[in-house]
Parts: sequence; structure tokens; C-alpha cells
Amino acid sequence: MKLGIVSCYFINNYGSILQAYALQEYFSAKGIECDTISVEGLKPYLDAKKKQYYFCNIHKAGLLFSKLPMICLKVLQKINYRNLGTSYSERVRKFNGFRKNFKLSNECASSLKELTELSAMYDMIVVGSDQLWRPDNIFPDYYTLSWVPDDIPKASYATSFGVSELDRYYKSKARTFLNRLSAISVRESSGGNLVKELTGKFPCMVCDPVFLLTKDQWNVLLDTSLCPRKKYIFTYFLGKGKECRKFTEKLSAVTGLPVLGVVHNDSYIASDERIDYPIASCSPNEFLGLISNAEYICTDSFHATAFSTIFNKNFFVFNRFKSQKHGTNSRIGSFLRTIGLENRLIANPDKARDASLNDIDYESVNNKLLLFIKKSHNFIESEILQGVSGNVQEKDFASQLD
Repeated sequence: MKLGIVSCYFINNYGSILQAYALQEYFSAKGIECDTISVEGLKPYLDAKKKQYYFCNIHKAGLLFSKLPMICLKVLQKINYRNLGTSYSERVRKFNGFRKNFKLSNECASSLKELTELSAMYDMIVVGSDQLWRPDNIFPDYYTLSWVPDDIPKASYATSFGVSELDRYYKSKARTFLNRLSAISVRESSGGNLVKELTGKFPCMVCDPVFLLTKDQWNVLLDTSLCPRKKYIFTYFLGKGKECRKFTEKLSAVTGLPVLGVVHNDSYIASDERIDYPIASCSPNEFLGLISNAEYICTDSFHATAFSTIFNKNFFVFNRFKSQKHGTNSRIGSFLRTIGLENRLIANPDKARDASLNDIDYESVNNKLLLFIKKSHNFIESEILQGVSGNVQEKDFASQLD
């Protein structure tokens, strides 16, 4: 019995790498032999397809505008403006160190054709999680599992689209690859609505992979070396919103606690320099340590919100985008509704009351989260693990006939 996992483990993003690690670790702990499919040989292909996607959509002003902050940051890192290049190199080094936790496939395919050949060694291929079905990720045809032969079962775990709707071309693409999956699960309700629209199937909504591991399992990984000895407010903002930063300043003034934050992630933001303790390079382990030891967390990140919940911390979350239909906003809203913490979403920071500083009732939250996790366990057991087992039996039977 062997499982192949398709994930974005190679992305230098805290949420991406930690959820990819969690999915592999969960299956390994269940006694399932599994590999995360290595993309070391495939990176030139994926990079070329990503560039092709943006070139084909150059007429979409909104898309290009959304990428400008990241492009500007890359330029500033290239010229090492205010030491940004050096800090980023150190961050990449730390991410590469964490990637040693992954069990990657021994063979490295450099094309989709070679991936098809590689897939023959697995009894099932699982894709998950995060925004792997965004249009720019559908375009290269990697996360769609289109390269996996029909006779090998394919499943998705908590995979999301990152958007609430697709245009006609990507609807057609998605309809095709979704109908080839033997089991479909999504992370948020907007993704479930898209799957239902495209296939007529009702996918299971499951928890993000980070919740498949317990708090104790995450505690083994965390590194507190960057944590100050005194109490602090931790911030992790990916957007450029000024309101959330003003809220953090007010929170600091009310509580008397200093602000410590990981800065310049997707863009260079000058206001981040006013943080008492800015951190430019941070490993995934240190990221977990900073959240687990914080008194309060302020963020617009889904995974920072998720880990704040796992470690039972007081947190405040903000919409990263103005449009409520944006996938990033919807996934945070969907999660908060599931655990009954909609009030931790600060829609209007200027009108937020001091009552918001009340501690979270984690007894109630943990009970709701546990039910959600059990539902996710049941999906894995019935739709993935039994699917792997069934395919192994079919192979054994076929070999006996031979």
C-alpha cells in the first residue's frame, strides 16, 4: 500500500509548507507508506507555465495589479534595498532546512509524461490542500492530476479554488479533472459550491490539514528562540491594509504590550517598520513558536488564524481584500463560522470595542473543532484509505491471474 501526495511543499510560504507537512505526517502516523511527489525536476516547467498564464492574461488589469506588490518586493530584494535581499536569502535557507522533514519521491520527473510513468508506483494519488485549484494553478495541469492514469485512484483532500467563481474556460477544465477524481473534499463552502455546480456532486467539506495534527504534535516542532521573555502581540499581515495595523497599535496602547511581527512577506510595507520587534527571516518552526508564545495575535492570514486556534490563543483576524467574494476572505469566514468565532473577524477596526479583548471560550471552540476534525478523519478513512486498500487488492488479484 503506497500513497503519493501532490502538494505545494516547495513554496516558501508558512501556511503552504506547514499544511503540506501536516498531510504527509498524518498519513505516515497512520502507518501508510507515502511520498510527497518531488517537483525538483519539474520546476522549470511549472515556472514556464506560470509565466505563460500571466502573459495570456496580461489584458486583465486586476490580475496584474494584484501581483505588483510582490513584483516590487522581488526587485527590492534583488538590489538588497534595506537588507531585504539578505533577509530573504536567510528565510529561504530556513525553509530549505524545514523541507528535510518531507519524504520526497526518489524519482524526479521533469515533464507530465514522466510524471505519468512515476505515478505507476502508487496505489493512489492525493492532491491537497490550500489554493491548488486557482486558475493559475489549473493552467499548468499539475494539481489537476490529469497526468495520473485512469486506473489509479485519485482524490483531493481539502483542496480549494482560491476564488469564488471561475470563467468559462477554467470551468470546462475543472469539470474535466474533477470528474476523474474518485473522492473529492474541499476546505471551504465556496469551493463546495463550485464542485456542485460543475459536477453535480456534493463534496465533503473537511478541515485544513494543519488540524489533522494535535497541539502536542505541533509542539514537538516549534522553536521559541525568537520569542522575547516578556509578553507580546504577534502580527502576521500579508496584505497592505492600514486599518489592521492601526488596530494593532491601539491594542498595544491598551494592553501595554510590544508588537512583534514577521514582515515583508508578499510586499514591502514601510509601516511594518514601526513594529517594535520586526522579524524579516523566520523558519516555519520559529513561526509556530512565535504564535504559541504570543499573548495576542493580529493577522489577515488563514493559517496564522488556524494555528492561533490550535494553540488556543486570543486572536483578531482581518479581511485582506475589500471584496467579500475573494477566496482568501471566504475561507477565513467559512472557518470562523464553523467554530463559532465570527466575532473575532474585525470588519471595521475603527469601531471595534474593548469588549473584543475578552478571552475566547476555547472549551466551546475546541468541541466544535473536534467534531469537524472527526468528520475529516471519517472522510480519509472511508474515501482515501479504503480506496488505497481496494486498489492494492485489485493489483494483487490481477498479479495472481498473470
